[in-house]
Amino acid sequence: MLVLLWACPAQLACDATDGCLLLNSNVVGLGAAETLTQPQEVSASTIALSVEFCTASMANFAAFTTRCYCYGGSCTVPGPTIVTSPGATLTITFTNSLGANPAGAVTANTMHSPNTVNLHTHGLHVDPAVDSIFVEVEPGESHTYAYQLPSDHHPGFHWYHSHHHGSSTFQVMGGLVGGLRVEPSSASDLPTALQAMARVTMVVHHIALDNSDTSTDPFTVWTYTDLHVRVGATDSIGASYSDSSVTDAWAVNGQYQPQHAMAPGEWQIFDVVNAAGDRILELEINTALQTVDVGDPASVSTATTSGECSSYLLAVDGIYLDTARSGPHVDHLVLVQAQRVSLAVKCDTAGTYFLQTAYSSSVTNYEAASVQNLVTLVVSGGAVSMSAPTADQTSISKPWYLNDLTSTASSASWSIAVEQTGCCDDAAATYWLGIGDDCSMAVFGRAEGDALCASGGSCATDCASSCATCDGSDKYGSCSGTDWAGVSSYPPSCNYASMDGEQGASGSYAHVAQLGTVETMTIWGRGKAPHPIHIHVRASI
Repeated sequence: MLVLLWACPAQLACDATDGCLLLNSNVVGLGAAETLTQPQEVSASTIALSVEFCTASMANFAAFTTRCYCYGGSCTVPGPTIVTSPGATLTITFTNSLGANPAGAVTANTMHSPNTVNLHTHGLHVDPAVDSIFVEVEPGESHTYAYQLPSDHHPGFHWYHSHHHGSSTFQVMGGLVGGLRVEPSSASDLPTALQAMARVTMVVHHIALDNSDTSTDPFTVWTYTDLHVRVGATDSIGASYSDSSVTDAWAVNGQYQPQHAMAPGEWQIFDVVNAAGDRILELEINTALQTVDVGDPASVSTATTSGECSSYLLAVDGIYLDTARSGPHVDHLVLVQAQRVSLAVKCDTAGTYFLQTAYSSSVTNYEAASVQNLVTLVVSGGAVSMSAPTADQTSISKPWYLNDLTSTASSASWSIAVEQTGCCDDAAATYWLGIGDDCSMAVFGRAEGDALCASGGSCATDCASSCATCDGSDKYGSCSGTDWAGVSSYPPSCNYASMDGEQGASGSYAHVAQLGTVETMTIWGRGKAPHPIHIHVRASI
């Protein structure tokens, strides 16, 4: 699995008129907040897991009917945390106990089949024929997954979710997600300091039952209610709210703004996954909730730690870093969709701190941005003395599939480009995807396009709605029109096809790689929002 995040141009601040920022400025008081609970852990080698309808009840937020993972008679959002180890065979009998899908034709690349499910993991180095997103478990059916982990599998924190093409966005937002941890073969495989730290699982999950975003552009974050209609679901959501003004929120382990206890000086490891398909997390620990743009984390001093809390980034996407990281980009830590981190955290002074998602216009904007307290950290009691993480983590051995290939000669090179085109609030804004030998921006005249945008000369004709200027700083980062986004502008070395927002036809982007070879892939991006890239390996074509 590969997730890449590329840099984007300078961005506009998000304000209330955009209807695009998830802004929950309220903080649940300690007297009302639940204690953060850990998802049920399942470490058996043979597991029976099912999907059923259930009621997700999140104190201080909402209760609603959704689809849940169920184990041992308990149906929860998120599902249980599955624990395995190197060399193990993990067998999961997966049963779909949902009702029949709505009647009607199924069209590819549209939303459909809300009750067809499967199980897909992020991070396991296993046979893609087993961990296949093309498995379809229909209502009333069962499927057995047998994952054989290599004996040298790297220890780390991962996740799983339903990934049926046509309903995965709907099912993930509804809560078909869960944590997955590969333990080290021996505790001594980790540095001594890490062995002494308690680990806290945090499955962070976005659920927008409703929100105030009424825009219709292709980059809208659809609510669960919207997706419910689009996928053709016939069950009733039946949502009820603790506060009618809070209908769009982040939950941690299925809880809204729970509290978590720590002692002064105590180091703990937070294993965090952004188990969402839409919004980006920007983690900070603050003494007061930051509700405005915090600016560039590298150059702007915020109340992020105030010298009272320390953080070390130990692992990313279940892979321990050779050197644990600290500093501004850990104090403001960005997690794109599906990303995992292991974060060592300590606060020296007794008090209340907020582990929150903040908003930095240097990172993202518009629909992907959000502000909310995630977990209230209550630091109290007698101080403890613990060893800090060591920066050097090279003692954690890595298997062959994590070898550093940067100095290895490539047998082939190819590139991918993702574009967003459109101007102002042009409803005709479009995604473009290209794969070829050379998809660099300079190849197809981006400099000329930027000059055209800056002049504003094509704004009146290229935008569906009027606008004063078209300088490349609009929501989509570009002008529209055939001179700017037309297929004729692209050279044969980059095969482009357009996609109409979340839905629409797309072409064939096949690339043939030779087994056992090393290839270099360059990814280019343009637009206002960061984009994660996730690669699925198909067992055969």
